[in-house]
Amino acid sequence: MKLPRDVSGEELAVLLRRYGYEVTRQTGSHMRLTTMQGGEHHVTIPRHKSLVKEHLIIVSLESVYVPLTARGGREPGALGAGMPLLRATEGAGEVPLTDLIARCPCLVLVGEAGSGKTTFLKYVALTAADAYAGRRPDGNGWLPDPPPLPLFLSLHDLGRHLAQQEPAETVSPRPDLLQGYVVSRLSGLNLPEGWIAERLKAGNVLLLLDGLDEVARFENRRFIAELVTRFTAFYDRCRGLCPPVARGGSPGGPARWSRWATSPRAWLDDWA
Repeated sequence: MKLPRDVSGEELAVLLRRYGYEVTRQTGSHMRLTTMQGGEHHVTIPRHKSLVKEHLIIVSLESVYVPLTARGGREPGALGAGMPLLRATEGAGEVPLTDLIARCPCLVLVGEAGSGKTTFLKYVALTAADAYAGRRPDGNGWLPDPPPLPLFLSLHDLGRHLAQQEPAETVSPRPDLLQGYVVSRLSGLNLPEGWIAERLKAGNVLLLLDGLDEVARFENRRFIAELVTRFTAFYDRCRGLCPPVARGGSPGGPARWSRWATSPRAWLDDWA
């Protein structure tokens, strides 16, 4: 019998008493339990301690995050030659990726799976949340002042949210569709009505959009990419980061979005 990681063998034996199981044999590291309810039945469970309580080590993201740098910046525009490479160490002519948040109001991170896009977004979200709550007043030196409210959103979940709407509501990628998704994600916080809209209009929000490549159908990805484009054009004071798809694709081409390419091979070269 496979045990849950957060329950020890002895704890499980106690829980199984409600179903009539009692320990009838104990040999080495295992216990045999028997019940007569509904007929005789035996189960053998390992008699070990909880793996989570005894062996789980909690590691903070900040303690393991590897800072990335960008090299060979480009003006906003189409993908192509001359893309910068994100690397794990800073060398001549390289810029810390976090510095681009202040330089570019909207960033598209384009790269292969495993190049660190999602981890970077989560690191930014954690740092920005601490700064917004006043636990990190300097914002690590690269966040805007005052620190923006970070919103980490899954575009895959946005796709599922849109699929649940009435077809007439999703004919065109209106900005209010994304705003409605944000409001629905924060509904459990009991925020005052209009609280999100006010901060979006004031530009005190940092949108961290992840997982466009996880949206199942191409036409849905294109719809969401256009929705993000129109949303950031409407709320033009907000900042945004989006690692949408593997190299060779990105959301539409608003002038506000600057594209930077990730390279897992460059990251590995620095650690080889």
